[in-house]
Amino acid sequence: MLRRFLVSVLACAVFAAASLTGFAAASSSSQSSQSAPEIKYIFSDISEKMMSYGIYEQIFANQIVFYTNVSNGAMAYNSVKLDLPKTVKVSMEKDGESAEYVYGKEISEPGRYVLTLKVNGIDLLGGSQGDIYYGLFRFWIVKAEESKPNDSTGDSETSQLPDDKPDSSGDSDNPDNPDNPDNPDNPDTPDNPTDEPGGENNNGETEISFAAGTASLLRQYASSTRIHVETERGTEFYTNIPAGMKTTKGAEFTFIDSVTCKLIKNGEEILYRTGTKIQEKGDYTLQIFDGGSENPATFSFSVIGSAVNSITQYSVPESCKIKSATFNGIDIRTPENNVELGAEGKYTFRVACGRYTFDEAFTLDNVPPDFSVIGVDEKGKANNGKVTIELMSDDIDYFEVVLNGEVLAKRNVELTEPGVYTVTVYDKAGNSSSRTFEIIYRMDGMAVVTIVLISAVVVAGIVFFIMTRKKFVIR
Repeated sequence: MLRRFLVSVLACAVFAAASLTGFAAASSSSQSSQSAPEIKYIFSDISEKMMSYGIYEQIFANQIVFYTNVSNGAMAYNSVKLDLPKTVKVSMEKDGESAEYVYGKEISEPGRYVLTLKVNGIDLLGGSQGDIYYGLFRFWIVKAEESKPNDSTGDSETSQLPDDKPDSSGDSDNPDNPDNPDNPDNPDTPDNPTDEPGGENNNGETEISFAAGTASLLRQYASSTRIHVETERGTEFYTNIPAGMKTTKGAEFTFIDSVTCKLIKNGEEILYRTGTKIQEKGDYTLQIFDGGSENPATFSFSVIGSAVNSITQYSVPESCKIKSATFNGIDIRTPENNVELGAEGKYTFRVACGRYTFDEAFTLDNVPPDFSVIGVDEKGKANNGKVTIELMSDDIDYFEVVLNGEVLAKRNVELTEPGVYTVTVYDKAGNSSSRTFEIIYRMDGMAVVTIVLISAVVVAGIVFFIMTRKKFVIR
């Protein structure tokens, strides 16, 4: 009996030891798996915004901001540089083979590049350990000779440098060659001289150049009535100004075919419908997306309006000339591309771009607008609770009223609400004047009488309560 009992005890001990060993192994395995979490890869698109011509803001993983001189997926003709932070790990391929990427160093060797960007989740706000976010940034650096179209294939999608002229077969350098497409009817021969920077197209329009930074991936031609623009992918449109123009009248674009466009004003995209006139003051870039490409052709210009301030010179694009200029109706000296401005007054200009001639005119005004605030004393206080704004200048565009730090939606000329005000008045040239004052709350006579009566009633009630209250004796 005792022997059986001892055997049973020994068997239980062996089973318990085996169970504890298994539990310890499982616990150790669980702790090991917790100490080495599974890596999770998350793809992140790289969003892009054009800041100014040639500079792009890129946002990776919704938090990492960096800047480049080339658009994602675009073709580049010069060196490419990215200002990536060191928290972003980069692996680069060139023409399908691994290549070394050096932070802050320009990439200049021609080829097709793909950069894989990676960032750990713990380096992001709200990110998790074990998460790795990755995205792709691509570009193609080409040589100048690679950018010219191939005449033998007629490939219109091949990009080329903006200032290059299309290649022509045969004796393209011979001005007497009637088959030369850059020189139909020999317009530039010594017997028929021209001061235009380019040749003519099949429509008899004169090609005009544009300065770097004012346009890309397009050509522009001038007829006697308008500017004709052709992108390298075949889209055509007409406009009233050349690229790089500072216009006083606004810009109009008429497209022959439907096309996707974006309009950038002062670095921000705004709503734009093709065919509408652009008249508000600002610096603009029209982006034309055609041919299924993510790299748009661009056309930049500025609208300065009919009244300007704080400028000392008016200039036109290099492809244009100022034929004549006047100040208050009197002729003034006119260099080819710019005019030095003097006193305030009205300036007019006759501008010629090839065969296209048009007028620009504006008034130079540096005097701030005049207005008066009625009902405010010399200390800036309005004690009667009412202030009237009187606009005195005849060129006032609009005015803004700020009450206690907040802009009022309604710009009333009569103000009654108590508080601290700042009124700013703007004229059409952009000059401004400001005035700050305070309206003090002041009650009328009826309000004072009402408060006195209420106070008297309250005092009478308190006196009555004191005189009639009962005294209790505690025994």
